[in-house]
Amino acid sequence: MLHPSGSFAQDRSYVVSDSINWQPVKNLFPGHSLLFFNGAVNHDSLGFLPVYTCNTPKDHTGKISSVNLVDAIYEQMETIDMSMFPDIDLVREQPVIIVSTSHNRKIPLQTVYLLPLRKTPGKEGIEKLVSFKIKICLEDDPVNAPAGNTIKRTYTENSVLSKGEWYRIAARETGIYKISSQDLESMGINPGQIDPRNIRIYGNGSGMLEEANSLPRKDDLMENAIFIEGESDGSFDPEDYILFYGESPVTITYNDFFEKYEHEVNFYTDQTCYFLNISDGPGKRVQPQSSVIEEPTYELNDFEEIAYYEKDSLNLIKSGKIWYGEVFNTQLEYFFDFNLKDLNLEEALYLKVNLAGRSTSNTTFNLMAEGSQLVELDCPSIVLGSSIYGRSVSSNYELFHAQDENIEVGISFDKIGSIDVGWLNYIELNYKRHLKFSGGQLSFRDMRPVGDSSIVRYHIQTSIPGLTIWEVSDPGSISVPMVSEESGGISIKMPAETLKEFIAFDGSQFFAPEFIEKVENQNLHNLQPVDLVIITYPLFLDQAHRLADYHRQWDAMNVHVVTPQQIYNEFSSGAQDVSAIRDFMKMLYDREEKGKELRYLLLFGDASFDYKNLTAEDNNMVPAYESRESLKSAASFVTDDFFGRPGT
Repeated sequence: MLHPSGSFAQDRSYVVSDSINWQPVKNLFPGHSLLFFNGAVNHDSLGFLPVYTCNTPKDHTGKISSVNLVDAIYEQMETIDMSMFPDIDLVREQPVIIVSTSHNRKIPLQTVYLLPLRKTPGKEGIEKLVSFKIKICLEDDPVNAPAGNTIKRTYTENSVLSKGEWYRIAARETGIYKISSQDLESMGINPGQIDPRNIRIYGNGSGMLEEANSLPRKDDLMENAIFIEGESDGSFDPEDYILFYGESPVTITYNDFFEKYEHEVNFYTDQTCYFLNISDGPGKRVQPQSSVIEEPTYELNDFEEIAYYEKDSLNLIKSGKIWYGEVFNTQLEYFFDFNLKDLNLEEALYLKVNLAGRSTSNTTFNLMAEGSQLVELDCPSIVLGSSIYGRSVSSNYELFHAQDENIEVGISFDKIGSIDVGWLNYIELNYKRHLKFSGGQLSFRDMRPVGDSSIVRYHIQTSIPGLTIWEVSDPGSISVPMVSEESGGISIKMPAETLKEFIAFDGSQFFAPEFIEKVENQNLHNLQPVDLVIITYPLFLDQAHRLADYHRQWDAMNVHVVTPQQIYNEFSSGAQDVSAIRDFMKMLYDREEKGKELRYLLLFGDASFDYKNLTAEDNNMVPAYESRESLKSAASFVTDDFFGRPGT
């Protein structure tokens, strides 16, 4: 048993003294053993390794500022085959210490996790901690003390969906979308009976919600700036149309450390949803931008671009969020063609891949571009029957040069044993593209000139007259920069304190949004105090309401029944996202006084690791939270606890 003893000092620190009673190694089955001691727990980031844990006293009003291990006594582990122990590679030169904060009904609970193992100094081997003291220092925490509040947000009292007519539509690619008079009719709208000046489009853009409560997110729905041709006469005529900027569900972000762009596929959906609204007042419109009179500090003739390939079709352990595509088994070599339009051949390209491999011996992937090998990627072995199904393998940003715009990327797998197999996750190419417009639409941005007081002139090569450019960095306030004609094309001039996103188009090609459904008025933001929330798949609404009535009658509970889609509409812009459910519960939790918070959440419907129904089983009714880990069964998990953690 563990018997910690702690005492507060004047400097707001305290010490936990303890010893660890290590037990004999547990042999689960051949080739798979576990280290163990009395009272050991597991931590998500440390896999199967045994972890020591202690909680801070509940009566303190500070947060942990530092944790130090002192008076530590170690013993050398017996010389054994370390490969028998899953996750032993996570042991470092010093014991790993992790601090975590959770909340129980708005009361913070801080926990210290200690991995009591370290690499033997100066030689091979592992040492185990047998006796120690942990000194924990505290500091003021204005967020949690003295009232013990969780991280709070501000919420609108009423959702915009509470009144007016609403129609949910979807975008799958980034670009300019057009809604014609005929499109409105197909949605069930009579264009002749509406004033186009009162048309609005709402949506919060692409990508997944942040999982951490401490990170910001939009509340309810944001109105986007749009353009409507012919709206000034107050009549939506047959030749009139709506233009709006829609985004792909795949997000492109800039990695400041590597100075490269990265993509992230949305785990939950293949579409970004928007809401067409017909209201009683004028909507937000694209506005002309005031002219920039300062001289440019940077002249831009090309821009940074990214191309990627990712096909999600396999979840290797039927757990976790990461899916894979091509299989290296009977076919051991694949080639992928990229047509990089207007590629700047004078600049280098940077190739990155992510793969997974499963082999009982060390093996390799070979990465090629333009017919030449770039790098050989080592794939460590796994132990059959262990919790590690496969190993993730990533390349660095591998540099090469191209001869033309058609790039061929090749990947091969060295299959040594009969059970060896590999999988492709994604390919990314970072490159420079000439700022040249030849028709249709062109999105561009560039991080190189970004800086304080930076003024950039973008030189766009084109022979097409009447080109329109929108600055779309913030879809809620899209603007039209002033265009200047110059030899060989046009130019725009813009400040660049932050990264700016633009899209140029000539009206010859627009995307068409997908109409999903007419949305009934709803207002989850205005829910009154509630004890129990039932989130149900629509097929089970009758049964959910019967259960709600039972609890109202026999338990005097305030109960609300809601579908996942209703939550998505107000908390994730109409698209599936598990964080939307957590954010909905957090809103209800935050609004109540301490001690009067909602008490129960019931998820009424099946869940699945397959959020997008890629396996066609269609059993993802009310989603659960899946970990990101998708190769180690011991560290990959599914849980509903995520929805009940409104504090962190």
